[in-house]
Amino acid sequence: MVRFLCLWLLLLMPFPVFGEEKITKHDSKEILSYLASDKLGGRGTGQVGNLKAARFIANKFNQYGLEPIDRSVFEEPAPPISPFLMQPLDGRGYFQNFNYSYTTRGGLFRTNTTHIKTRNVVGMIKGKTDKCILFGAHFDHLGTKDGKIYNGADDNASGTTALLELAEAFGLPFAQPEYTLIFAAFGAEEVGLVGSRYYVNHPMMPLKDHVLMINMDMVGRLGSKSGEPSVGTPILSLQSGNLSKKTKDLIHKTDDSYPFSFKLTPAGWRSDHAHFNSKGVPVLFFHTGSHPQYHQPTDDEHLINYSGLVQITNFIFELTNKFME
Repeated sequence: MVRFLCLWLLLLMPFPVFGEEKITKHDSKEILSYLASDKLGGRGTGQVGNLKAARFIANKFNQYGLEPIDRSVFEEPAPPISPFLMQPLDGRGYFQNFNYSYTTRGGLFRTNTTHIKTRNVVGMIKGKTDKCILFGAHFDHLGTKDGKIYNGADDNASGTTALLELAEAFGLPFAQPEYTLIFAAFGAEEVGLVGSRYYVNHPMMPLKDHVLMINMDMVGRLGSKSGEPSVGTPILSLQSGNLSKKTKDLIHKTDDSYPFSFKLTPAGWRSDHAHFNSKGVPVLFFHTGSHPQYHQPTDDEHLINYSGLVQITNFIFELTNKFME
């Protein structure tokens, strides 16, 4: 009875305020430190660490109460408690599987084609309407090459961490949101935006109902390019495509309470938002800029600006809530 009363009181609390309290430096560091650890070997497409990362993300989605995209590979505990407490079998209920192929030369007149089975990890919170907002971040990186681990702390354990923190902030025990929220951790980004292309061709809801796609790729180095804080106001790289004037005005208004500045520039084609942008879906791309550790084995966790990462995640959370009003 006491547990039920506590849950009922939580549901009465203001949605955005309580959600922001779940976006913390402690949780962000815990998640990112694991994703960027040597245990995952750089999360390379087709490598064991990539699958470990996918299972980690899927089980976080399950923990936060996100609906899987395929319930057929789920089993209920005995006795059944709740559909939200079903346990995933290796995370597969959240996996959107696809194949990635590449060709190498095996000689002057011979080529070898390699086929790799990999996946996106996708969870949903059903809204009151068919309109949906998709949060995206690629979770793969370059893997292990010549004995060197490319941990990809900023690229893109940082964006994946923001994605998971947003999933927790919007997840249980909150009331149903106005729009359906889709959380997609894309695979095979580093080998050609393969996972996001697959999603666009096989969306969880009709692409026409995607009213906003928010992409987070390398958001862990706000105000820092060398590992040391920069002087002055941190600059956030914020790119957009197909946005209405009303949405742009909302972005600028929301930014007034955050300690960074930006200019909205046209969205480029080097990250997962590109396929959505080309289909006419409104996109917003968060990025904190390149640095000397980009695509190097030195892109490690100790260089992450966790305060900046939390600020960006909170900004996205607040902006999304205002967008749905």
